[in-house]
Amino acid sequence: MFVAVIGCFTSALADVDDPHATANRIVDLLCAGDTPTVAGLLHYPPGYTKEERAADEAGVKKQLDVLLQRFGKISRVVPPPSSVPATVDLSVSGGTIAYYQSLGRMSGVSGPYAVISEHLDAAVIRVDFLKMGESLVVFRVTFGIPASRP
Repeated sequence: MFVAVIGCFTSALADVDDPHATANRIVDLLCAGDTPTVAGLLHYPPGYTKEERAADEAGVKKQLDVLLQRFGKISRVVPPPSSVPATVDLSVSGGTIAYYQSLGRMSGVSGPYAVISEHLDAAVIRVDFLKMGESLVVFRVTFGIPASRP
């Protein structure tokens, strides 16, 4: 498990049905505070033993809990805005940096969702998918604070 401060990004969700439905589900689960289920939906290295997977998943859940405590209760912005602002991001992912580096060049799609945060007002939840072979897997979940926020 690793957490990374990513920097400032803007992105758009690719028009892909399955990742869109999965990303919506993950955002809904985070709005409900269901971090164990979200942690279970992320990709973990296939070479993990059952114990390694359980330990990493528990670490991901803990980091998601910390971020939700910092952001407070979150809810979706309805209707969604036409654009999502640039953000300073905190991301949570299963696996290690070394594992992802071993995969070489990676590609995927990202879905940003505007949310209202109890403690930070406007915010963004981003769900990133990584292309692995012919399929997409949930790579990481990112909590973003608008870069314009002091």
